[in-house]
Amino acid sequence: MGKWIDKTLWQALKENAEINSNIVALISKDHKVSYGDLIGKVEALSISLLKLGIKKADKVSIWCPNCVEWIVAKFAIASIGAILVPINTRFKSSELAYILKDSDSTTLIIGEKILKTDFAEIIHEIVPEIESNEVGRLESEAFPLLKNIICIGNSKYKGILSYHIVENCGDDPSYSSELDKIRNSISTEDIVNLLYTSGTTGMPKGVMLSHKLLSNAFHVGEELRLIKNDKLLLYLPLNHCFGLHNCICGGITHGSTIILMDPFDAEESLKIIEKHRVTVLFGVPTMYLMQIDHPKFKEYDLSSLRVGMIGGAGAPASMIQEIMDKMGIILISTYGMTETSCAVTQTRYRDSAELVSKTVGMALPHLEMKIIGPDKSQLPTNIEGEICVRGPSVMRGYYNNIQETKRIIDGEEWIHSGDLGTVDEKGYYKITGRLKDLIIRGGENIAPSEIENFLYQHPDIQQAQVVGIPDEKFGEAIASFIILKAGRSLTAEDVINFCKGKIASYKIPSVVKFLSEFPTTAAGKIKKYELKKMIVGK
Repeated sequence: MGKWIDKTLWQALKENAEINSNIVALISKDHKVSYGDLIGKVEALSISLLKLGIKKADKVSIWCPNCVEWIVAKFAIASIGAILVPINTRFKSSELAYILKDSDSTTLIIGEKILKTDFAEIIHEIVPEIESNEVGRLESEAFPLLKNIICIGNSKYKGILSYHIVENCGDDPSYSSELDKIRNSISTEDIVNLLYTSGTTGMPKGVMLSHKLLSNAFHVGEELRLIKNDKLLLYLPLNHCFGLHNCICGGITHGSTIILMDPFDAEESLKIIEKHRVTVLFGVPTMYLMQIDHPKFKEYDLSSLRVGMIGGAGAPASMIQEIMDKMGIILISTYGMTETSCAVTQTRYRDSAELVSKTVGMALPHLEMKIIGPDKSQLPTNIEGEICVRGPSVMRGYYNNIQETKRIIDGEEWIHSGDLGTVDEKGYYKITGRLKDLIIRGGENIAPSEIENFLYQHPDIQQAQVVGIPDEKFGEAIASFIILKAGRSLTAEDVINFCKGKIASYKIPSVVKFLSEFPTTAAGKIKKYELKKMIVGK
């Protein structure tokens, strides 16, 4: 594997652009941008942002679908020392307002529309002043720090700037020396991204990540064996670190081509794979399943595919093998969290489907990991405990939240993940559950993942999730949520009978519900608390 040399996002992009100037960096629909052109666009927008008064450490939020402008803005924001705040495109007015206020954003870049979401209309709900204020002179009572709103596309509100007009104002050599001075002052220790947690529990928290996140992305790319001839398809949302770091930064550090798509659509993704001869995929298990289960799957030529990264949720060996066989690709599983700049472990390039499904691989080369017990001491191999991570790319803390930062980062700078796992003699980690998800029934500790993995053995079950629900007699009872394979049928009694005599009686679900899909975060993580609410309410 190659060795990572510490650098900022701007330095990484510039170095690769100098080597790969004529190689296509980005494709969005039929819009292609070479690395040379990308540098030009980033230069222009960087100057325009300075002219708007954006300073080092200012927060600039982006709320729009995956597109070329998103990537240009990402690197322009980083190159002037400002901090990027990506916002989930599925958010509505109250969620958007929370992020803008909590992050102290001074500028917001929005898209035009995605599906039924009209970004400008939602902005108008919470910032009505855009109807009367002049562009660049926003005065909002609710958001006093917010001074600029920029739209990629058309907007009827006169207080919103046009992105393309802003970008075109960047052809101004008089700012070149100021821009160089700022770039020379940026350290790899500086905060560059403020990503908000997916919010599986509680309100989202702002995760402060430095330029050192590139070391994670680079090592991910190395294990995927990325080269400049590779074409990476990104349909994961850019507000999440899986796509933003693993794909974008991993691809940029290797001079690869990144094809942008949003929102995800199974058949459209198959068309793009065939049309552009895609070689690398990034996705959660549900996405891969939707692709191979699509009625027209066999009509598309996927022979260009080489490798896929899979994360966000577990999958049984049979499912992993089916994806690998049908798509003709190698799969690499990964584990990470927003607080660790995403990936901290990966399986290896030619690991078996068994290893890919049952483990999340080994720690990335620049990171330390350990398993600890309730007394915080390190545990030996194959003993379950909490996974802890330490290294240069982990977060600096939660923005304006010292209490939560101290809860998750200890005095020796270890991040306590809240995830339960084991590590074997070869250094392969397994995720066995969440500390908070542990079910305690009549004094017995039950890991939901153990029951989920057992249910996957039923030939009619495609996906299964297990949660604990209140029980007067035993403290907690077990509820299972099941998605059946296409064309199959089961009853709750069938599922319970399947469990009898095969797992301990106290592990058998007392409630079984069948769903067509699970509630998930934008990152593809299943919201177990939403499942629980389906039975016990709020």
